[in-house]
Amino acid sequence: FGMGYSLAYGRGNAFIGDLSLVFTDSWGEFPRMFFGFTFAAASSTIASGATAGRMKLSSYLVIPFLISLILYPVFSHWVWAPNGWLCKWGFIDFAGSGVVHLCGGATALVANIFVGPRKTFVDGHVTKGHSLPHAVTGTLILWFGWFGFNAGNARGISGGRSIVAAICCVNTALTPTATLLSYLAYDQALHYYRLYMNAGNIVIEMKVNPRESSPALDDPVSPQAAESSSAVAVVEQLSNYRIDFARALNAIISGLVASAAGCATMRGWAAILTGIITGIAMGTAIVLTQKWGTIDDPVDAFIVHGLCGFVGLITAGLLSDRELIDMAYGTDYVQHPAGEQLGVQLVGGLVIIGSTVAVVGLPLALMSLPCCRRSDSHPFLIRVSPSLEEVGLDYMVKGWAYFYLDSMKEQRRIQKSLRKRLSVLEMRERKRLRSSLAEAGNPDAAASS
Repeated sequence: FGMGYSLAYGRGNAFIGDLSLVFTDSWGEFPRMFFGFTFAAASSTIASGATAGRMKLSSYLVIPFLISLILYPVFSHWVWAPNGWLCKWGFIDFAGSGVVHLCGGATALVANIFVGPRKTFVDGHVTKGHSLPHAVTGTLILWFGWFGFNAGNARGISGGRSIVAAICCVNTALTPTATLLSYLAYDQALHYYRLYMNAGNIVIEMKVNPRESSPALDDPVSPQAAESSSAVAVVEQLSNYRIDFARALNAIISGLVASAAGCATMRGWAAILTGIITGIAMGTAIVLTQKWGTIDDPVDAFIVHGLCGFVGLITAGLLSDRELIDMAYGTDYVQHPAGEQLGVQLVGGLVIIGSTVAVVGLPLALMSLPCCRRSDSHPFLIRVSPSLEEVGLDYMVKGWAYFYLDSMKEQRRIQKSLRKRLSVLEMRERKRLRSSLAEAGNPDAAASS
């Protein structure tokens, strides 16, 4: 209302709007203004999951400030304002795979790099989410809301816009469904491939240690029984596939993210193909990050929003239908052959990534300079102390820990336990500081601490 909407949709030039709509009282602007507000809010919150449990709230507030004031308005102007340079190029991003999600995903990656991994991630004891029912409920709410997220960009149901909104809704149902099935098939195929590659090791191990198949027996097991036990072991491993339900929910959200770019310009088969490609891309990215990655992203924010948002832009460029583009954008919208359109989508996506990294990375880099670090290299301006991280930010910020409790008495017992644990950690921190000061040859400071 104050600045962002005017920078997004004010006349301005090809790169940014002017201030003609600052504090506008034109009621006709309010529907698009409020809708843009929800988009900016969605983009601003993506990084919160990637830095959960370790980033200071005061430092995190820099991210939504930069996105809502600079990044989202500028990207919106480029893509959706009639005089935006990407709009003039014929860039296809109907509901924000790039403007909203690629921006948020790139922000999550940059913030994650500067904040660093959780202590539990470094120790190899990764903390998992505590409530799968809540995750399922949240995912279903997101999916339901996404029909409005995508179809709302039709901006009306008169003059043929209802058909555009209906196409958006159908594709919003098809793409995440295909993504979920594609990811599950990919994950299961990968599971069987790993077992196939390790099957020889299982058989060899069973032959070397045949007693393991029947430890209660004192007599040696015959070679035939060992062969049979080896086969049984392989079959048991093959039937031991378990669905990672949290990742399956992420697959649904990944499909929703990828659907946003071409939800109004794709036919049903193209929406399904987009979902299949997105599921494979997500599964591959997870495997690569597990094998070589050192970035601790608890909710896979960069993969779900950044990578899959980019995939959505690419598939929108390759699979959009000319007739549907005319319906969604108007007959005067620039259209290119598939190869040229792919180039436009790549340029737009890469510029969004580069701009996001530059704008968000600069203040986070300044807050991570050596002068903003303690003697143990802890970036105290951007990250909470190790003791607070161990206790938990919910308790430290709000005074209440988030648990399922049967009574207020149990809640108070938990709070008392946390306070005691925090005092022990603070004493340990002071002792460490005194010893480091004493070793540095400053006994007076050590005594005062």
